[in-house]
Amino acid sequence: RHNYLMALNYMPDLHVDEVFRKHQMWAEWFESDLGSRQKARRLCEDGSSRRLRLGYISADFCDHPTAYFAKCLLEHHDRQRFDVFIYSSTPIDDEYTTLLKSFVPAENWSSILDQSADDVAQQIREDNVDILVDLAGH
Repeated sequence: RHNYLMALNYMPDLHVDEVFRKHQMWAEWFESDLGSRQKARRLCEDGSSRRLRLGYISADFCDHPTAYFAKCLLEHHDRQRFDVFIYSSTPIDDEYTTLLKSFVPAENWSSILDQSADDVAQQIREDNVDILVDLAGH
């Protein structure tokens, strides 16, 4: 289903509003399945000025074009304002993986390969991630 969403971005005759609507429909479907099992919370709900907790999830934290873009993100985050968490389902650890790992504290890098969606969602909740970015293109 997510490949369908990605393909929509390359259909020249499809209006951007329709692409957005299809993505919203997918999000509603996804949330109806997984969302019912999670407690809603707000960003910085305690009113504090704590650092925002960002999570990135990908199967491509290795020598792959997605990782080339991720490198810039990870390397240049303002560490005074953001805590960064990585959720990697990368099947190959290579030199590029090692480089990316150097940009985040070791305890913030989680290998999620072969874990269920429920287990991954639980880990993300336990990490108190405020914003999760899926680098898979949708």
